[in-house]
Amino acid sequence: MVPFQWVDATDLNLWANRRDAQARLPQLLRRLIHATVQQPQRVVFSAGDSVQMAGWDGIVDAPEGNSFVPNGYSVWELGVKKGVKGKADGDYDKRVKNALGVIPAETTFVFVTLRRWTKKDKWEKEKKSERIWADVRAYDADDLEQWLEKAHGVHAWLARLMGKWPEEAQDISSFWDDWKNYTSPAMNTQLHLAGREEEVENVHNWLQGEASKLTIQADTPEEAIAFFAAVIHQMPEAQNVNYLSRCIIVQNESSWRYFASTQESLILIPAFEQPKFLPKEHHILIPIGRDISRPKAGLVLSRPNKTDFRQALVDMGLSEERADNLIKNSKRNLNVLRRLIAVAPEIHTPDWAKSENARSLITVLLAGAWDESKEGDKEVIAQLARKPYKEVEGDILRWVNSSDPPVRKVGSVWQLISREDSWNLLSRFIVRDDIEAFTSITLSVLGTIDGQYELPLNQRFAASIYGKGLPNSGFLRTGLAETLAILATRGLESETQDIMPAQQRVSGIIHQLLNANVDWHMWASLAYLLPTLAEAAPEAFLETVDYGLAGDNPILLQLFLQEEFFGGSPHTGLLWALEVLVSEPQYLSQVTLILAKLSRLDPGGKILNRPFGSLCEIFLCWKPQTPANLTQPLRVIDTLIAREPDIAWQLLFNLLPKITGDISLPIYKPRWRDWNEDFTPQVTTSEDWENIDAVMQRLLDNMGNDSKKLCAILNKIESIPAQLQYKTINFLLEVDTINIQLKDLAIICDTLRAIIHKHKKRYNAKWALPADVIDKLYLLYQKFEPQDIRYRYTWLFSSNKYNFLYCIHKEDIHRDRETNYKKIKQAQTAAARKIYFQSNIISILEMAAFVKEPGLLGAAIANIENITEESEISLLYETLGNDKNALNAFGIGFIGRRLEKYGWTWA
Repeated sequence: MVPFQWVDATDLNLWANRRDAQARLPQLLRRLIHATVQQPQRVVFSAGDSVQMAGWDGIVDAPEGNSFVPNGYSVWELGVKKGVKGKADGDYDKRVKNALGVIPAETTFVFVTLRRWTKKDKWEKEKKSERIWADVRAYDADDLEQWLEKAHGVHAWLARLMGKWPEEAQDISSFWDDWKNYTSPAMNTQLHLAGREEEVENVHNWLQGEASKLTIQADTPEEAIAFFAAVIHQMPEAQNVNYLSRCIIVQNESSWRYFASTQESLILIPAFEQPKFLPKEHHILIPIGRDISRPKAGLVLSRPNKTDFRQALVDMGLSEERADNLIKNSKRNLNVLRRLIAVAPEIHTPDWAKSENARSLITVLLAGAWDESKEGDKEVIAQLARKPYKEVEGDILRWVNSSDPPVRKVGSVWQLISREDSWNLLSRFIVRDDIEAFTSITLSVLGTIDGQYELPLNQRFAASIYGKGLPNSGFLRTGLAETLAILATRGLESETQDIMPAQQRVSGIIHQLLNANVDWHMWASLAYLLPTLAEAAPEAFLETVDYGLAGDNPILLQLFLQEEFFGGSPHTGLLWALEVLVSEPQYLSQVTLILAKLSRLDPGGKILNRPFGSLCEIFLCWKPQTPANLTQPLRVIDTLIAREPDIAWQLLFNLLPKITGDISLPIYKPRWRDWNEDFTPQVTTSEDWENIDAVMQRLLDNMGNDSKKLCAILNKIESIPAQLQYKTINFLLEVDTINIQLKDLAIICDTLRAIIHKHKKRYNAKWALPADVIDKLYLLYQKFEPQDIRYRYTWLFSSNKYNFLYCIHKEDIHRDRETNYKKIKQAQTAAARKIYFQSNIISILEMAAFVKEPGLLGAAIANIENITEESEISLLYETLGNDKNALNAFGIGFIGRRLEKYGWTWA
């Protein structure tokens, strides 16, 4: 058979005029050598931008060369310019003067030009006669033409590169370029190899072994070839160029016969139906799709590993959220993924989406999924299709085992492989009757109350035993809800397909399902579909939530009371639905107010997912969960302060950083709407501090005279940025204490003493507050210290006397326990003397009633030497045997210390 003449010497001569020729010529030679020389030890040609680098254009070490590649060591110089002889002479002379470390007498000098050079033989003879090099060779366009005839894979590659499109064959490199660049961004190799390490290893072993056949089955033959191409392109360049140079995708039987008969060792891939014969001299890769039965031997590609697949998408430049959406919509099917991110998706339409076939899949498109083991599901599918279920099943069975199938069956469950892909390709074939049938069925199926909620909480786990439950599977219910979402977000192509806009129809369905007249049972039955319904019709959903929160006993509150013994509660579905809506900034304020009201009404429970937790995650300063700009959340919080002040204050407080660090759990994200598709949660340190500053200012402005709030702020001092510590303390120093009750002042001082004690005791720790901040806190302590001596010294009469020595004497803590004990007793006695001489018995008894350890107060009073007998009798009369335990303890402490000090003579 006459060799294919895709590229001849004239083409090469013309190619030399193009700018890319100089960069590509080294790559051409590298491939030619690998394609025609058996196991060369070294092949180095710098291509691309590297051609400008100093040094030899090429170095080859081939123990067994051929008619074009010398045996042994050879050095190569390349040219594309018109003055061929001048270029050849210049390179030759330059290397004679400086051979760059090689030994000329043992090395062949080779000059290659893309031009035709009629006098190359004369030049070659002259240079050989100088006997400087072991041999000298010169190749021009005519020589390269002959070399290409011996390297079919390289020949096909070069033809494509030069703008020619051979009908007979395609090289694997151009196939891979076409395949991966079909999408935007371009697909990478890892996407095809994710989690397929064993299959990759099998391909490597096959390539390195003797010539044989390998069958690879994927969803389509093209995907099988793409997997093989990805394996090769993933290899190091020094290894993959050998396979790239020998691999040919053959387009028809006649071309197959030609390539099969060549002496060159090739990797042949038929792109047509099974070849009539398989030559034993070549590696033969047979790519097949799912429409062919599983091969007895060979590789069957499973779905790529989810984790690696996701990382590959991210490595392609997609956001993590976009990657997650694509995984959901494609089910990790590469053919579906290609259509979802295609540069021009309209170019390729699968057979099942063509007009003559599409109508048979409309029922599946609208239902999404169902379980044929449930009679209720089969009845619904028949109603939706408006024909017997057996006919529906027959319509879709033909596609299950086809290449690039739209549906799949797992066990008894039918489901679309990709909702997004199927809708894009099939929705234009929906007619008005389909929409009307879908509406009626959706209202019926989703409007059915789950019978488990008729049972007491402790029996719901056995709902199936009691015959309580839903007549339809979760697959069908979820599928119908998802259709609502995709109908609302993707719409219909033509206005004639429905009598109303898609969003209006979906909103109407949501209103009917969750209208003001339904009770909590309906909400609970739809609990885990609520996020999808909310995304389908945000405004309608929020209106129905407002209905559910109206009145003194809101029906939605009942969802929080359905927490089951084994876990699970329908209120989580409501929270997820509200979370998904904050991905659209326009709903942030309304959702925030709803969550705040739910937080206020929340009866609590064991499940950690609570309304207040959702609020905190939404407004987290250091990890934004919504695309809202930095100022909008603060404006929403200001509204919340006016409407729900207590919840707002708790929220603000929880937004402050924690000394032990903080964690965040992701909120529920939208699947069908692209609200935050381009949102990347990123906050700079300065922005984070700015937010914390704004949060703290609102806390301070709204704490009022509440000692608990003030103490909470004090306990946050150590975890906020340094500049905010001073700002906060300075603000507190200006607080007017006149309206703060004495007992609250004492509590505030207790908090301050605890903080001061902690940081004085560990003053050399990295986390310890600086000395000047401690001094400021001491000023704050002095400000809040009660003037009433009963409350000023209350703290001394408890087991927790935080660093009282520092607070009073500004001394360090005594490590000696005995000395420390004496200091404590001295301070208690000194305080007791002030209390006794500056007040009266009634005040002492009042103080005994609220100190933590009244016995210590009694003992301290007993230490006063010049206490009058009348006072002693009065104190004992009022305390011993008193019904109030505190006073009785005071009396016992007083007597014990008096006896210890004066003995029985005192008694």
